[in-house]
Amino acid sequence: MELELITPEKVIYSEDVQIVTVPGSEGYFGVIPGHVPMITTLKSGVVRVGQDDDSVYIAVSKGFAEVRPDRVTLLIDKATLGTEVDLDEAEIALSEAEKRMNDSACEGYEHADACDRAAFHQAQIAAAAKRYS
Repeated sequence: MELELITPEKVIYSEDVQIVTVPGSEGYFGVIPGHVPMITTLKSGVVRVGQDDDSVYIAVSKGFAEVRPDRVTLLIDKATLGTEVDLDEAEIALSEAEKRMNDSACEGYEHADACDRAAFHQAQIAAAAKRYS
């Protein structure tokens, strides 16, 4: 089946795959060819793409998934291939986001944004380590 990972800037990943595991808002779920059609929301996490005996790990932020029997489309705010993650940079960004989350002046949208940033940077670190966050 075809998998496309799309951000507002560009197509991050577009390949034929055997299986994909996605961070749905209610938990991770797997998709194989012939899956029942559905649309769902995504949370920040790691997408695992299975091809033959190899896997690709991609950190993704929140977004949406459209699943069809022969195609999966992920529309997400941002994404990073695990092989392209700068671990030092991701760890610094995670630390900054966590500090912002704990700031007593951080409320409402600012707090939610800091939480989203922290979750994405955690996913980057996990994708680089080839594991789920």
